[in-house]
Amino acid sequence: MNFPNLLGPSLFASFVAADRLPSWSTDFRLACRTRAQFVDTAARFCHQHPRRCLTVRTADLQADPHQGFERMLAFLGTNAEQTPADYFAANRLNSSFPGTPAGDSPIPHQVWSNWTSEQQRMFNEEAGQTMVRFGLASTTETGLPDVAPPTGPDRESQVAPDSSSRIAVFSGAALPLTGPVRQMEQAIGLWPDSWVGKELRSTVEIQEKVDFVTITGTFPHDFGHPVGVSLRLGEVTVTKRFGLGTFRWEVPNRWPMGATLELHLVVDRTWSPFASGASNDDRWLSFRIESIAFASS
Repeated sequence: MNFPNLLGPSLFASFVAADRLPSWSTDFRLACRTRAQFVDTAARFCHQHPRRCLTVRTADLQADPHQGFERMLAFLGTNAEQTPADYFAANRLNSSFPGTPAGDSPIPHQVWSNWTSEQQRMFNEEAGQTMVRFGLASTTETGLPDVAPPTGPDRESQVAPDSSSRIAVFSGAALPLTGPVRQMEQAIGLWPDSWVGKELRSTVEIQEKVDFVTITGTFPHDFGHPVGVSLRLGEVTVTKRFGLGTFRWEVPNRWPMGATLELHLVVDRTWSPFASGASNDDRWLSFRIESIAFASS
């Protein structure tokens, strides 16, 4: 929130003098840190309660308010209405950028270019990891080092059977699907760089008859013993253990055209590059997924 824009210079100065504003409103570094903390806290809650959370991107809502509100109202279990979307499209809500027309937002790169180099540096230091974690910026853009996870037994495995103390989820990535199938909901637990956390969840729709699904990927980290993986596709649940390196897992079953399946994959061990001293990447990770292929015999 931009308090000077929202309140105006005179009122903003009087609020500061009366100590009526939160400390982050006048401290840029603290504002960046606070933003990252709130985003990370929200992501932890989404990870712990995935069925109670729905990620809505502002850009998507601006591009198609009616589809966006239809999706939100369906998630809330209420009837679809046109009024909320119509109001959103015609009115700018709770904005600290009053000069921006309804339906628009300040373009991120314009906001960034208005900051001083010192402010940009502080933002990257305080919130850069969060931006990279959620696929909103690259390590090159933020100046952060690339993640290079260890691939051998020389690193101690840091296991997180309950990773709620760390951010372990990214929402919005596309599943690497092939075959007569389409993704129906955002993937929870799949990162833009193809890493999977403790679990991966989404919903898919079968568009032609399918007889089996094949999952391929890699376990780059050596956990010291095979990792247990449980996969549920609709009513079918299978488990298997995988060791270090690439894997190919074929699950036979017949699914008819039009079937909607919840895909839920859970692993029994994860590791953190940060906790093991490999890098400053504090995600809890399990394996990298290459493809989920649906096919008929």
